[in-house]
Amino acid sequence: MPDSLTIYRLLKKDPRYPIEAYQFVRDGLSYATEILKLGQTRPNDDQKKLLQHHDLEQSSADFQEEIEMLAGMSGSETRVDPLETGEFPVSAPSDKDAASSVAEEEGRHLSGQELCEALRQFALHQYGYMAASVLAQWGITTTGDFGSIVYNLIDIGLMRKSIDDRQEHFSDVYDFQTVFVENFQFEKT
Repeated sequence: MPDSLTIYRLLKKDPRYPIEAYQFVRDGLSYATEILKLGQTRPNDDQKKLLQHHDLEQSSADFQEEIEMLAGMSGSETRVDPLETGEFPVSAPSDKDAASSVAEEEGRHLSGQELCEALRQFALHQYGYMAASVLAQWGITTTGDFGSIVYNLIDIGLMRKSIDDRQEHFSDVYDFQTVFVENFQFEKT
């Protein structure tokens, strides 16, 4: 099944969030592991057996490519449903090494709370005072929305979870109005 078909089906199944919301979470995961160095180190072989694995892995670059293809499809004046026509943009298969996510390469796993904190920092870094507005435009108004996006990505195999992870770990981690508006501080130059 082409990756774009999987992503398209996800967007069709849960239309609450646009593709940009999913890309933001994927980029935020990379920000958490690369910049913030958050997450637990990779488990040993015995612990790996306890993790839920998915066969499909995709790098942020591959995911971005899929986004661009889908954006091109949705930007046309005549909207055609690829599920009906069977016409999907197909991306070239990627190298196995390039297909692993940054978190997996570094052997890191983030809890729901850690990822929410990383996404807060990433949003402020990317959008500053407009962070809450940008996220709201994508339908993200609570940390529970981050959890919904993450679990949608887990369902299609683009993210992984451990046996201890729960979607409710994303619930009420912080209040958007408080962290993005009331507590916002302009950087001193």
